[in-house]
Amino acid sequence: MQSSDNKPIHFSDYFKIDKVKLKKLGTFDPILNYDTTLFVEPLLLSKSSSNIIAEAKKTYDEFFLIILKLLRKSKQENDKAWQGAKRLVNFPEYKYTCIGYAGISNGGSGLGKEFNDKILKGAKEMIEISRDEPEILPFLALLEEGIGGDRISDMTQKIIDKEICEYTIDIMKQIDFQGKTEKHQIENGEIYYLPHNPYSKCSLKLLPEDILMSLPVANNVANWTLHAIDENRSLRDRVNRDLGSNWERDTKKNQKEKIIDKIKTDNEFYLEIIRALIDSNIEHYDLEKDSEGLYRWLLDSEKFIKLQSFEKTEKCEDNLDSIAFEIQIIINHFQDLIENKELYKMFWSQIGSRLINVKEHYSKMIFYVICDSWLKSKDSNIKVCQNNDARDLKFTISNKFNVFVNIKHASNNYLKTSYEDQLDFYQKKQNSKGFFMILNFREEESEQFKNVKLIQKPICNVIEIDCQRQELIQRQQIKEKQGLINYDNELLDFEDIKIEPLEEIKLDAIDFDFSSHDVDLDFKYIEFEDMPKIIDNSNYIKGAQVRHSKTDTIKIEVIKPMFLYIQKEWETKGRKYNISEISKKIIIQLSDLSTEKLMKIYQFQDKAILDKAIKYCQTKGGGEIDNWCYKINKKEF
Repeated sequence: MQSSDNKPIHFSDYFKIDKVKLKKLGTFDPILNYDTTLFVEPLLLSKSSSNIIAEAKKTYDEFFLIILKLLRKSKQENDKAWQGAKRLVNFPEYKYTCIGYAGISNGGSGLGKEFNDKILKGAKEMIEISRDEPEILPFLALLEEGIGGDRISDMTQKIIDKEICEYTIDIMKQIDFQGKTEKHQIENGEIYYLPHNPYSKCSLKLLPEDILMSLPVANNVANWTLHAIDENRSLRDRVNRDLGSNWERDTKKNQKEKIIDKIKTDNEFYLEIIRALIDSNIEHYDLEKDSEGLYRWLLDSEKFIKLQSFEKTEKCEDNLDSIAFEIQIIINHFQDLIENKELYKMFWSQIGSRLINVKEHYSKMIFYVICDSWLKSKDSNIKVCQNNDARDLKFTISNKFNVFVNIKHASNNYLKTSYEDQLDFYQKKQNSKGFFMILNFREEESEQFKNVKLIQKPICNVIEIDCQRQELIQRQQIKEKQGLINYDNELLDFEDIKIEPLEEIKLDAIDFDFSSHDVDLDFKYIEFEDMPKIIDNSNYIKGAQVRHSKTDTIKIEVIKPMFLYIQKEWETKGRKYNISEISKKIIIQLSDLSTEKLMKIYQFQDKAILDKAIKYCQTKGGGEIDNWCYKINKKEF
């Protein structure tokens, strides 16, 4: 645990660098005193807009080619060739770029001997079937426990350390860096003068944004494999042959288990998956949108702070009840801002036609910054610091009495286990008390959430913060008063999110205040003639008719053929589906696939109309496509 006496600050703010220029250069602007949970993905190196980093892919491949040659010569573990490979496979934590899981300390715990051994042994076990493909070696141990994206990220940065230093020097020249630098010597003996990070007390190295991911492939092998099977006919045929065509009708969970089992037991299949992975079109994390809230929490926290009161308060007495009382006030304030001041909207991000809630990390960081700002603005004698253990925040005056706060999302699969651990801690720890704050994004409580409520005890108060209920009340009010939308389908879609790993929710399932948002009424309402005759809606109807004339071509000549094609394809495979699934696939394809690929798949003849459909989907976030699919299914057009 380390205290954070300094507010989190960006590289650009500390060194007074033009943020716009840094953004144009495509350079990640790190938070100097807090590691952002992003990771370098080796599969993105060759695609980087930076020539220096793109060329680093050669360094990466050459490194593993040497490992490959040494392991081929090795006859047994610990012989001369093995020892040579072992000396090369040495990957301490890469602490210079302010990314990863280290948190506020920026120090990290290191990768350790265990990780190095797993990489080496995993490569040796499959070396005979790798067919001299060095790029495959880093992925051979992906299914080993303890080898995740953070480890692969640090390994990659260590291998291309020279190129990262050269990239940093290049960016320093382009932004005319005038800050403090320090001498930094890399493994091969070369020396660079790099920016000095005053918080980690080491050199700072910069990275391009386009090689960063929030959930690296190494952490998502099962999901990626299912996607690859869906897109790759060869893989699909192989799985259908070995697992039976009925496997497609199985639950996602069972599908993943069967696929992982096959990967572990069928080396040839594993290699085929890895090759497909290497050849795939993987996209970097979009920091501009930052849908998961991994980075924008610092900027967003300012919106919370603006709504705080800054009156000074009396010093808090140094006892457990007094400290807990002050923290309860902050929690109440945080809850009020979210539930009653509309700041719940900060916790949602739009991806295409969907809304997803941010990750738990965002909520923790927002609350931390609010607490730090609150206590300092009121000149409180209570100090807040972040923990590196199971308790997120610690509040204390002299360390004699401590109050801890945990921030969780209701969808967390380990919610009950985490709360039980807290109870066990407080029962053993004298002069300590806890708050277990749960942000709930769903209409119905998860089973984990219900179980926590059943076992809660005063020594660790459970506090629910509602980030969803207002939306449902508003939606119900619209339904009751205006009767504009068929909500039955929406509610079915909303129920589906209980099994979705990304806690995703249909865009229609949330209705924002139209008076404060630029909402296209044609997108929101199915038919204007269904409106009650409380107001004169003739102008709305005329406007809708004009807009409909512009979209008729799109829905008839693009959406309808796509719907019928996908429907027939899935029926041929015997795949069970609902209309919203087909709609979702259409929206994703129009958002992600190129015009040329879409024309090839669906045999479109008119590129101009397809381009209009793509633009409509991207600008409207899916627009009326979901509605159109239901009407197509009913043969209404």
